[in-house]
Formats: sequence, structure tokens, C-alpha cells
Amino acid sequence: MLTDRQGHERPVRSLFVDLKAGQSRVLRKRRRIGQQWVWLSGLKLDSGEWLILAGNQRVQQPLEVYGLRWEIEHLFQCLKGRGFHWEETRLTRYFRIKKVMALLAMAFCWAHKTGEWKHKAIKPLKIKKHGRPEQSLFRYGLDYLTDALLHGVRDTVDQIRLLVLFLWPPEKMVVDEQGPRTITLMA
Repeated sequence: MLTDRQGHERPVRSLFVDLKAGQSRVLRKRRRIGQQWVWLSGLKLDSGEWLILAGNQRVQQPLEVYGLRWEIEHLFQCLKGRGFHWEETRLTRYFRIKKVMALLAMAFCWAHKTGEWKHKAIKPLKIKKHGRPEQSLFRYGLDYLTDALLHGVRDTVDQIRLLVLFLWPPEKMVVDEQGPRTITLMA
């Protein structure tokens, strides 16, 4: 509950009730919630729900910063429970952790790039009712790589494609519309 200057309490969403779907507002002054002073921002989602952010510091674009936080959260989910199971390694030495983290970073990028390629060229991911894909691009690519590396890649073209997906930057790759399995490399 929000406490106004007269000491009356009211719901925080009352500050954002006039927003239409897709509109957002960043309040210019701190507000008191309980015993804490916070900076508030709000966004009315297409579903009609509100996304209300509260922070202890003023941020120029809080919703964009929040979006970046979710990208980082997704990375940690992939490194921990939804992909590489990082926590099960039980590593404690700094240099070993550093080496494994470097390998995991490369593997994450490879799996994500492979998922992007497979989504564009082989079979697009289905979009569920809530508007999100049935699985992440990372998981899509990781499953493809796991199958290819464990069961072998028979076709030389597929072997080269996996190597290109590992080595070549994504902004330099274009999936050919006429031959979707073809990747054109730009200089």
C-alpha cells in the first residue's frame, strides 16, 4: 500500500490506473510504501495486468533495465538447471571455475546460435497461447547439438554447418530463403 502526504493508504496501482495497454509511466518523485521510500514505474500489459517496478535508486529507463535483468536471469537458468547444470560441478578453485565458465560461455553461444538457425531454417518454434515460444532458442539449439554430438553427424555439410555456427558471428550469417538449410556468410 502507498502512503500519501496526508497519511492515507491506497493501492500502488492507483498511480497507473489511467494507462492504456502498452503505455508506461516513470514517476518523477519517490513514494513511500510501508516504511520505505522507493522510485516507482508502471506498465500496463496487453493482458490488462500491471507491471509495477519499485527501486531504491532513480533509473532513467527502469523498464528497459528490467528487461536486461530478465536476459541475465535466462542466462543463469541455462547455466544452472535448464541446460548445463553448473551447480553440480562442485568446483571451488578459482582457475578451474574460470576455465569452465569460459567453456560454458562458448557452449551457450553455440547452442543459442544453433537454436536461432534451426528456428529460421529448419522448423520454427510454435508460439503458445501466452505468446511465448514452446521452448527457448537456447534449449532448441542445445537439444540439436546434443543429438548431433552424441549420435554423430553423418553428412559433411551438416558437420561444416555446425562448425560455422560455432565460429562465425551471427550478424555475419544469413539464412538463404530459397534453400533454408544454406547459410550465406558475409565478409
